[in-house]
Amino acid sequence: MCLLTNEFLYMAPITHSDRYSESIDFWRNVYGIDMSAMLPLAKQCAFEEPCVETIVGENVLTWPHVVKQVDCHTITLHELESVTTNYKFKSMMRAPLHGFAFWFDVEFSGPALAGTNNHAPSSLISNHPVDGQQRKKRANPNEALVLSTAPEDPPTHWQQIFKINIFEILCNDMTRVVRLVRQGIKYDS
Repeated sequence: MCLLTNEFLYMAPITHSDRYSESIDFWRNVYGIDMSAMLPLAKQCAFEEPCVETIVGENVLTWPHVVKQVDCHTITLHELESVTTNYKFKSMMRAPLHGFAFWFDVEFSGPALAGTNNHAPSSLISNHPVDGQQRKKRANPNEALVLSTAPEDPPTHWQQIFKINIFEILCNDMTRVVRLVRQGIKYDS
């Protein structure tokens, strides 16, 4: 039996010119009419909420930052209410910063492995070969099985969360603080 043992939440700055253009540049010429006066409102409406979509690895500007590591055997609800992390990124390429992508890896292991740290992190960090398939087989049965939703891994139905900046930024280095707060959203069953 495999049990969920650890979860890792990652973030990385990304460039996403197609998405940015699709949401914003459209207003510069709407069927031959200059609607650029709508740009500020279009930016506000298009980018006020995070988007859930597939991000490709080529859009990721840096190595990912681990926002939160969760030990599923000991985590409390209080620890998940708010997550704050400091991050520092050094871009691997010169490109506009359009926002940040968030994704997760989950680690499954059997009862004999619980409490060990066999996590094979996102392949953006470890460069593990994926061969176009999800990591289903383990070379060593004592290693944890990792399901990754990273941009460079095969797409999953979870996709990634993309928080878009209202303004394009051209950057090389960045040091900031991010705070994630769980909202009290209730879903009908």
